Amino acid sequence: MKDRLPEYYKRGRPDLIHITLLSLLDSPLNKKGLLRLYVHTINDIVIFIDPRIRLPKNYNRFVGLMEQLFKEGRVPPGESEKTLMILRNLSLRDLIRKISNKKPIILSEKGEKKRLRDLASYLVGNNNPVIIGGFQHGDFSDRTYKLTDKVYSIYEEPLPTWIVASHLVTLYEDIIGII
Repeated sequence: MKDRLPEYYKRGRPDLIHITLLSLLDSPLNKKGLLRLYVHTINDIVIFIDPRIRLPKNYNRFVGLMEQLFKEGRVPPGESEKTLMILRNLSLRDLIRKISNKKPIILSEKGEKKRLRDLASYLVGNNNPVIIGGFQHGDFSDRTYKLTDKVYSIYEEPLPTWIVASHLVTLYEDIIGII
């Protein structure tokens, strides 16, 4: 199967997204309404996530929720003013254009070394979107790297998505004084 599915190492790991979303959605930054989260898939499908969503902590329930989302296109299904997640066909480039007029910052162990506190301080003043990989192995595509001229490394080895995201959000919260 590995031979037949292109970039198999960037697919099929909703557990990585589950852990990351749980940690970020429960953060003080999100509770204050200051965090926006999007999940971009390898197939150019974007999950728009309402900051008010309360994801199931149980992984199997999360998988069921994701199945419902991909089947119905939204959670809850049907027309509702309280849509908590919705799918859109959108390239990463188009997503960035839709959410910001600034170039994103990509976090990769291949980037220029940057202290995480310095990055968080920069973000407080500039509010660039931040792209953190959510795949089990491999690297961003060249197409992704072409979206920016700011690629930073906070550590010499790859770190789990939820660790990078949680540390960055925590430092941001500390700098702006909400924790």
